Amino acid sequence: MNLFREHLDIEKILRLRSSQYVQPLYVEDIVPAGKEKSTPLPLSTIGAFLVLEFRGFFTSLRVKAALTLEDLGVCPLRMEIQAGASSLKMFGDYVPMNILLSPGRVRVNPADPALITGGYALANADQGPVPGQLFYPTTYQYPFQANDTISISVKNDFDSSVGGWNNRWGICFFGIRARYIKEAIQETKKVKVF
Repeated sequence: MNLFREHLDIEKILRLRSSQYVQPLYVEDIVPAGKEKSTPLPLSTIGAFLVLEFRGFFTSLRVKAALTLEDLGVCPLRMEIQAGASSLKMFGDYVPMNILLSPGRVRVNPADPALITGGYALANADQGPVPGQLFYPTTYQYPFQANDTISISVKNDFDSSVGGWNNRWGICFFGIRARYIKEAIQETKKVKVF
């Protein structure tokens, strides 16, 4: 029984790794209540970056009562991705993060100094429902140029009038870093099939 559909040319693979390799790129930030915040992810000059998929998380904190927070379990964040050099917006509008990100919502650490500030407390009883931590990365293929910037704009829909609070998000883009993306694509088309 043949376990491989294609012949693995190890010499070719070893040569290709000098021009292309799989790389995860991670970015995270905190968005204040009722605000919009754009966070850049600079790609550097080492090569183009072909995004294949992404995954991420977000929190869902709000003020329950005076000096008390609750982890509501309802997604307050919407996002948009933009290619910096071209100013091309990836989505037609801001998309709720719970629709795009896996594993999605995470519980808040009650000792997180960036989120639990100003004397506010998050009691164990105010932790939201246990999130379903399944990994289904979102497939999203887009090539970014070397030295480009991926900009992630996030809106926190929970403003202070409805007890909005700071919420954290994070995204990891998985893709191929390619110094010579055109040549690398041509090279991979020459693989023998038997």
